[in-house]
Amino acid sequence: MQFLFVLLFIAGISNAQEARKGFFNLSRVGYQDATNVELKTYTARQLSSDVVLIPSETYVLSVSNITGYFFNEHFSAGVGIGIESINTPELKAIPIFLDLRAYLSKSNNTPFAYFNLGPNINPKIQDGNFQSGGVLNVGIGYQREVLGLKLQLDAAYNFKNLEASSAPQAGNYNSYKVEAMSINLGIIFF
Repeated sequence: MQFLFVLLFIAGISNAQEARKGFFNLSRVGYQDATNVELKTYTARQLSSDVVLIPSETYVLSVSNITGYFFNEHFSAGVGIGIESINTPELKAIPIFLDLRAYLSKSNNTPFAYFNLGPNINPKIQDGNFQSGGVLNVGIGYQREVLGLKLQLDAAYNFKNLEASSAPQAGNYNSYKVEAMSINLGIIFF
């Protein structure tokens, strides 16, 4: 995995252009602090009581990579994939999402906003993770050129829904809803 990031980093530096146009690749790391975590347990007969987990104990670490296309210097669309590790409840997820971005100016130093939406895939790293789910991220940030690298720093609202079958034969499953605020740091390559 680290080899892939090094390779993307070298390729990005060698192909850097002055203007935002054409294809791009954005690699980023992030930290999400949960503001609300809910667990609902469903049975074949009824919905049990909601359990709210303590958000101060819940955080999410993430790594993602987005490949997309700039339609002009202000708007882009792409597809992203990442891996997220939630500590409480202990879950791992692979979000695959549509990424839409809008940049305020043509400059390399500019504010931007973005929207992500897509499914979460179970990486099957742990037993009893989840079978389905979704992800939604809405964020604002700032892109700045530093030593020839285009860095992006952003803050975002994150929402995840993860559903896991606890007893599939009986029709029982758990639904986790995680809301968080995140901070992300990325490098964009053209």
